[in-house]
Amino acid sequence: MKGLIFLTILSFICLTTVMAEFPSTMRRLDGFKVYQVQVADGEQLTEFRKMSEDLSVEILKETSLTGTYDVAVAPSNQEDFEERCRYYGLLIKTIIKDLQNLIEQGFSSLKSTSMDWEDYHDLKTIYQWIDHIAFTYRHFVKTFIIGFSYDGRPIKALKVQHRKGTKNIVIDANIHAIEWISSATLTCFINNLLSSTDPRLVALRENYTWYFVPIVNPDGFVFSHEKERLWRKNRKPTGFSNSSGICYGTDLNRNFDYQWMVNGYNMDVPCDHWYAGSAPDSEPEVKTMVRFLQSIPDIKVYLAMHSYGNLCLLPYGHTNELPPNYDVMEYICKGFAKGVASVFNTQYLVGPSGKLNYPVSGAAKDYAFAVLDVPFSATIELRDRGTYGFFLPADQIADVCEEVTEGLISLFVAANEKGLFD
Repeated sequence: MKGLIFLTILSFICLTTVMAEFPSTMRRLDGFKVYQVQVADGEQLTEFRKMSEDLSVEILKETSLTGTYDVAVAPSNQEDFEERCRYYGLLIKTIIKDLQNLIEQGFSSLKSTSMDWEDYHDLKTIYQWIDHIAFTYRHFVKTFIIGFSYDGRPIKALKVQHRKGTKNIVIDANIHAIEWISSATLTCFINNLLSSTDPRLVALRENYTWYFVPIVNPDGFVFSHEKERLWRKNRKPTGFSNSSGICYGTDLNRNFDYQWMVNGYNMDVPCDHWYAGSAPDSEPEVKTMVRFLQSIPDIKVYLAMHSYGNLCLLPYGHTNELPPNYDVMEYICKGFAKGVASVFNTQYLVGPSGKLNYPVSGAAKDYAFAVLDVPFSATIELRDRGTYGFFLPADQIADVCEEVTEGLISLFVAANEKGLFD
């Protein structure tokens, strides 16, 4: 089956009475298990992919290389899935016994209507907080709309600048709707940066100009809160359909105009998770980000916050060739990883995304590095390594924020050691 896997899943979902906090229109995944599958070689990878063609399974990451994958499976297919895995020698273990139950725990945390980092929040609450924080620190913070999504939602940014002439830093999050921890962590870091009396953060606040885009993909983000927790893409119709109906959405982190469609899994399949779009920069959200990035002169650091995997990923995604200043970027990424580990001993791996994670092209970090000449450009894949995956409990937000804040402080120490800002 080539098509939008999770839309196929929906025909197997049983609708039941919902919790008060869980949206009544939300797709349910009662009894779905999440398995961790170890794919050891190319032959197993081929068979693993075939299973998605005739079973209702949700592969949560691209099947581009051998390695470990998390797969959500409907109750009616679990026995068949386990049997096939055994037949092909695929090692599996159950990491989530009831996905719906875990998702509902996440939604129960949404009951808070004021911004904090003990809960996940919806778009309205986050945008209200952005406006509030800009007013509170109005002497050196401003918020503005950089563009609009396909459905007409504003894409908001924050600029933090104590004095003109300081080096420009850009960080964004939630280009993938499913990755709630990314915007939660970024807004928490912004709060730390603005309010902390820690001299290290005060120095970062005053010595650099910061641009933040906490939610690049507002349509997908809202859809993941109101309709489908597993949603990844934006919400623009692709112009195609399959047996489940109209196919919506492009993976925005496959749509940037650098090595577009050169390498990656199912990027040319309009109904799949990782569809790269009909053309580079075809999506309004990507056009917005491109215009925004191009409007900022001499960006020194670009970071894209994602989940999950505990990774600091560097250019390139489309090839195994390393960029000419890779050693410098690796040193800076290792500085980030060292800072993260200093808090709770969370270990981050560092490397080029095409080797360390999986082959991909049209990604924002590669565009920023190769087209805009940003000297340090990276994707940060936040917690965890598969225990919860995309469904990290809200009670871990504060811990992730604390370790990432230390990581970013250390990143700037390493960057200065390498003369990035000279």
